[in-house]
This record gives sequence, structure tokens and C-alpha cells, in this order.
Amino acid sequence: MIASLHGKIQARDSRALVIDVNGVGYRVYVGAALLGRADGETVDLFTHLHLSGDTIELYGFATIDELGLFLSLIKVAGVGPKSALAILSGTPAAQLRQAIIDGDPAPLTRASGIGKKTAERIILELSGTLVQRLAPAEDEVLDALERLGYTRREAADALQHVDRGVEDVRDRLRAALKALNKKP
Repeated sequence: MIASLHGKIQARDSRALVIDVNGVGYRVYVGAALLGRADGETVDLFTHLHLSGDTIELYGFATIDELGLFLSLIKVAGVGPKSALAILSGTPAAQLRQAIIDGDPAPLTRASGIGKKTAERIILELSGTLVQRLAPAEDEVLDALERLGYTRREAADALQHVDRGVEDVRDRLRAALKALNKKP
């Protein structure tokens, strides 16, 4: 299994990059943001090797969160790897995750080939599991704020002011502390 790649962009087409890793070129399907990178640029990708019938395809992502969301999406009936990649190309992973949790199909239906019924199926199947994935990070931040002397309620209120796009625990903690320090 190929879990990640570190190499230089050697070539591209409309949907994939060729990544040169020590003289071996890997064709990797990537989203729009990675397709915009310059030839010769060094990239680090988390990958998924997809086997289907007689086809072997490699999909690449800039973050482990994007890879995790991709793997969740392809488990939904009617969503293949190309559709999942199209969904991720249209919306940042954190915003997409929040849209699924909130039951908002709009970011999903912007992707080519994803209609309202498929978007609703994705929301139905993934909303509960995505909430569970977010909870440990929130708990970590809440616990850290409590250890710093804030009440659980103060900590939870501060987290309400933190942008959902901030995913890293340390960054969420910093943002929550800034929100707490702004209060009179």
C-alpha cells in the first residue's frame, strides 16, 4: 500500500499529477488546489490506492483530514472516488465536514455528478460519524482551558467564537484564549 508520497511535480493533465519520487513517476489524481501547483515544486501527499476491477488508481491529498473525509465519502453508496474528489475540490475539508454535520447539501451539489438525492444520502450516512470525529478535539480544547482556570461554561462559550475552519487543536486553543481575553 502506498500511504504517502514526497516528490516533485513532473507533469500533469486535467485531473492528475505525475509525482517523481526518486526517479519513479506516480500518476496521482488530485483536487483543483494541488493541480494548480507549479511543475518542479516539491509536494507531500497522503494517498489512497483504489482498486476496482482491473483498474488501479492513486488519489492524493494535501492533509490527512482531506484523506479521511475522502475515505468516508467513498463508503457512501453511489459515491465513487472521482465523485468524492470532485466534492473535496469544490469546498475545503473543514467547511465540507461542517456542511454535512449541519445537513446543508449545497456544497455537495456543487460537485459535478452529485445531485440532491446523493447529497442527502451523504448527509444521512455521514453526519453522525463526522460529529464523533470532531468531539475529541473539542474536548481537548475544553480540558486545556479548564486546566488554565476557566470554567467549563466559559470555555464552551469561547469555543463558539472560534471559526470551524480552524482544525488544529493548538490553533483552536489559541483562538479560544483570544476570545476569552476580549471579554470585559
